[in-house]
Amino acid sequence: MKQLAEQEHRSMNATIAVVVEEYTATRSDRVRVRDPAREVVERDAELLRRLAE
Repeated sequence: MKQLAEQEHRSMNATIAVVVEEYTATRSDRVRVRDPAREVVERDAELLRRLAE
């Protein structure tokens, strides 16, 4: 973290805040995509199985 903060000319606290914000945004994006995708897989499991054959 210290090296990253120095590279980006930020304090450690500012760097940690940015890292947490980026992690939260990325996780939120994954959840927003993952949950509907899971619903499609569950709903269309038979169709997906036949397509895989």
